[in-house]
Amino acid sequence: MSNVGRVTQSQSTPAGPGPKTGTAQVVPNAGLVPLSAVTGLVPLKRDAIVVSAISKARSPMTLNVKHLEAQITTITGMAPTAGNKVQLYVDGRNAYPQIMNLINNAQKSLHLEMYIFKDDKASWDVAEALAARSASGVKVRVMADWQGSPTGSEIFDFMRQNGVDVRHFTAQSLKNPTQVDHRKIIVADGQKAITGGMNIADTYRESWHDAIVTVEGPAGHDMQATFL
Repeated sequence: MSNVGRVTQSQSTPAGPGPKTGTAQVVPNAGLVPLSAVTGLVPLKRDAIVVSAISKARSPMTLNVKHLEAQITTITGMAPTAGNKVQLYVDGRNAYPQIMNLINNAQKSLHLEMYIFKDDKASWDVAEALAARSASGVKVRVMADWQGSPTGSEIFDFMRQNGVDVRHFTAQSLKNPTQVDHRKIIVADGQKAITGGMNIADTYRESWHDAIVTVEGPAGHDMQATFL
């Protein structure tokens, strides 16, 4: 294959009698690069592939769940449960009111397990709500991760001083810094629960695009058992 550059010319004066002036540009190895790299044009075939892939993704899915129950039991150590009410909430403006509602209405117990629990406005709102439930006689336990939620944070001291049982998950060995508790679980009274991708921080309440689900039913009890 040739490794010679190609010369292209562009005319800078109108056509007609007289001398012509112009500029020359060298495109190195023009024979070795895609046409789109030179012209800026995307082949129509590529567009067709993308459109086809999107169309297939939007088509109804058929899932083979024949062995799903056994797989879930093997992976989690718990069998799937029926009779649960599940609701999806997307983005903090919809999710955080559900978090606060679950905490504020707990009557007997609250278990919160979180990867990130910051020391900011949203976090203090949650911490103060947990402390208030503890003061009313609700058993409140918090488990936070050692990496996502630094142990020396003032917010954890505040919760401890107000009767909340606060613990930190720590790596068994500092040689394995990837060993973290990445769960995001809140369970009230062993029946109602919240889980999903959201942590406790301003970012998740305000701008982060994420989601949670509220769960009511037997799965809530299983989530509490996971915490304990």
